[in-house]
Amino acid sequence: MRQESRSGLACLALGLMLALVGCGGSRSPAEAEGSAQVVLTVPQALSASDVVRVELTTSGPGMTTRTDALVKTGGQWGGVLGQLPAGTGRTFSAQAFDASNTVRYAGQVTPVTIQAGQTTAVTLLLQEVNAPAAFDNAAPRILSLVASPGTVAPGGQVTLQATADDPNAGDSLTYAWTAPSGSFSAPSSLASSWTAPGAAGQVVLTLTVTDSKGASASLSVTITVSTGNGSAAVNVAFNTWPQVTGVTVLPSSVAVGQATQVTAAASDADGDSLTYQWTASCAGTWTNAASASAGFTLSAQPSGGTCKLTVLVQDGRGGQGTGSLTFYVSTSPTAGQFPPEVVETFQSVASVPAGGGTVVFRVKAKDPQGSALSFAWAISAGTLGTATSTAITSEVLWTAPSCIPSGTPPTVTATVTNALGLSASYLFSLQGGSACAAGFGAHLAAGDHHTLALKQDGTVWAWGSNVSGQLGDGTQTDRLTPVQVMNL
Repeated sequence: MRQESRSGLACLALGLMLALVGCGGSRSPAEAEGSAQVVLTVPQALSASDVVRVELTTSGPGMTTRTDALVKTGGQWGGVLGQLPAGTGRTFSAQAFDASNTVRYAGQVTPVTIQAGQTTAVTLLLQEVNAPAAFDNAAPRILSLVASPGTVAPGGQVTLQATADDPNAGDSLTYAWTAPSGSFSAPSSLASSWTAPGAAGQVVLTLTVTDSKGASASLSVTITVSTGNGSAAVNVAFNTWPQVTGVTVLPSSVAVGQATQVTAAASDADGDSLTYQWTASCAGTWTNAASASAGFTLSAQPSGGTCKLTVLVQDGRGGQGTGSLTFYVSTSPTAGQFPPEVVETFQSVASVPAGGGTVVFRVKAKDPQGSALSFAWAISAGTLGTATSTAITSEVLWTAPSCIPSGTPPTVTATVTNALGLSASYLFSLQGGSACAAGFGAHLAAGDHHTLALKQDGTVWAWGSNVSGQLGDGTQTDRLTPVQVMNL
């Protein structure tokens, strides 16, 4: 096994020199792009389980909105966002999620200017999302009050019957009958009777209905205490229903994932305050759905290519009106056959950590044809973990070596390939790091979990994992510092 390991190392060293002559094709970020180093601050009183994930959304004029998952390093959430289009008016919005995937904290900063070729430092203080609920209550309503008879002799009785309700389903109601004279048989019930006083005249009977939150409504009826013919006093009120006079939507044609703004114009002849509620016939999400002007974002292509938005307007007294508008859903044109594009990059820190420290690298890509993408990672030094990839993203954990050859900053390369076999690459770089001994490592090559260095004097040195004896030092002991490979 020892002789086979040395032979393999010799081939790897030779391949190393040939690869260094022919490597290329990776690209660095464009000159019109910059980056941002983001640090988030959340309350110190939080436990480790309060926030398990933080997402940062970057948006602004002339750029595509992007969302990055930040990484917790040394007690802080943050990261370096690369390939940000340079310009002004950038907005950084962050959300912190707990273990149940509920947004606990959120915040944003704007406007932020991104300068080409520069890294902008951005710090956000996230605020609690679910503030204490505001007090909200609606007063109860007295729907009817019947007093019979309306004229009664002194000492006579008047039968009282009322009905009432409360818009808040959970509220309980209490009732109170009052009058300046006379007496009630059941002063705390909707059904009662009143005994007239001995003196003639008009007496006002008042029913007050109070809900469990302290809101009340009152209604009165005047009874005449006198001798004479009977009569009924009837009070009638009228309610005119609200009317929706127009619905507009801009833009009137959108594609899936795009937002549109819809506005309703409504009026009420009685001057009642109006409430609004929007619904849609297709799948999507609303913003401000309980206001006259709301936003709607389409999430799926509807059948027939159209979607109807409907508003329900209510006046709070039983009257309501509706209005609808149908808009068209466009489809994106088919693109030609082109290589994929790396559209977003992320690395958790910009500098090389101490030996054994880790850095998270992430890329997001898109394919003009919409075909399946695959990702591959390569390094110039250190150790690369197993990549975690989705349909459009890939993330890998890089472990720093104990030292870095002088003048050779470590690099990590991500390559994305589409189903047509076309590919694109992005080169990450790290600054700093502890330098190796002077004159060491003229050329480097990295295996799965170990690294080889070819010095200018022709000797080969190796370090890293040695579980199969791949370092060629005659042992199976892992080496954190370089050892010379003998007999080459």
